Amino acid sequence: MIRGIALRLAALIATALFLSAVTTQAQVKSAPQRIVVTPDWVAAHLHDPTLVLLEIGEKSDYDRGHIPGARFLEFEKVSTPEGSGLDLELPPVNDLVRVFEDLGVTDQSKVVVYFGKEWVTAAARVYLTLDYLGLRGRAHYLDGGLPEWRSTGHKVSTEIPQFTKGKLTPHPRNDVVTTVNYVSKELHQPGVALVDVREPDCYSGEHNCHFRRPGHIPGAVNIPVEAVINSNGELKNAEQLRRIFTDAGVHRGDQVITYCHIGQRASLLYIVARELGYDARMYDGSYEEWSAREDLPVEHSAAQTKN
Repeated sequence: MIRGIALRLAALIATALFLSAVTTQAQVKSAPQRIVVTPDWVAAHLHDPTLVLLEIGEKSDYDRGHIPGARFLEFEKVSTPEGSGLDLELPPVNDLVRVFEDLGVTDQSKVVVYFGKEWVTAAARVYLTLDYLGLRGRAHYLDGGLPEWRSTGHKVSTEIPQFTKGKLTPHPRNDVVTTVNYVSKELHQPGVALVDVREPDCYSGEHNCHFRRPGHIPGAVNIPVEAVINSNGELKNAEQLRRIFTDAGVHRGDQVITYCHIGQRASLLYIVARELGYDARMYDGSYEEWSAREDLPVEHSAAQTKN
């Protein structure tokens, strides 16, 4: 009898340990992956041989001083050539892979993207591109870019780093960039929050903002880029960002689809939404594509809250 009780007790303990392990694994899997990093985080990893720093901006600014070891990425290389389609579209995967391999990115690299001066949304777009290629968890966005790096007392360098070409295996994700067909299907669906990242007068239709049909995609709420960053280009804190989303009508658990003029500004709100824990997508064609389609509806309104 005593032996039977001991066996049952051992079985109960084993079950409890198994359930605990499963719960821990689930928590690890569901834990948000860090996207936005600080200058101190970068400084702590500066001598990591797998770290690849990419500066986005003007080459002349890079030449005057950059984060030690950083490599310069020409932003135009990660968008379609002018005149070949929409103003800013992701090129074919193989073309993107070659761009990053030429910068020394490998399957083991941890990549940090940052802006040299003012190119906040362009740097965000490069992060999104890396996320799309399958580097989630290994690609990061430096909050505040080079200005914040300098203001926190870290040194810059004018030395051009030497590196070898990398070998990068792409794993394109289907949960980063979305299409016009997906957006039109999800219009007004419960649990989907469409976020227009353009300036308020573009959103409302007060100005046509260079598009054939002024206004916005029906049901979209407006969170301009300027609402989520401070004057130095640094993101507002998490509490402020959550309030901005909530006040705009984006609810906890919503799937967030961001869009803007051509898909650049929307990349920053994509990062913010992911960092806040939302399941986010970015509509790459954005309003340029949507407004050119006469079969798709547009809305004119100064209202900025989601029903």
